[in-house]
Amino acid sequence: MKGRALAPTLTFNYDSVDMGTVFMGSPHAYDLELRNLGSIAAVFRFREQDTLFGSGFTFEPSQGEVAADSTLTVKVSHSSCIELSY
Repeated sequence: MKGRALAPTLTFNYDSVDMGTVFMGSPHAYDLELRNLGSIAAVFRFREQDTLFGSGFTFEPSQGEVAADSTLTVKVSHSSCIELSY
C-alpha cells in the first residue's frame, strides 16, 4: 500500500505590512486574512515573542483552526512602549 500525506497550507494575504511611522504608546490595529490553501483543516497558534518588539504585538484569535479552503480574519494589534533614537 502506498499513500500520500496532505498537509494544511496556511498563508496570510500580505507578505509584509507597512506600519508607517509608529509613535510610542499609539495603538495600531490591522486585519489580516489567514487562508488555508490545503484540503484538510489547519490548527494554528501565535506565540508571544520574547524580543525587543515582539511583546508589543497581540493576535486575536491567538489560536484556533481554519477549515480546508477557508479564510479567517486575524486582528493584529501593536502598541510600542520602546523609545528609539536614530
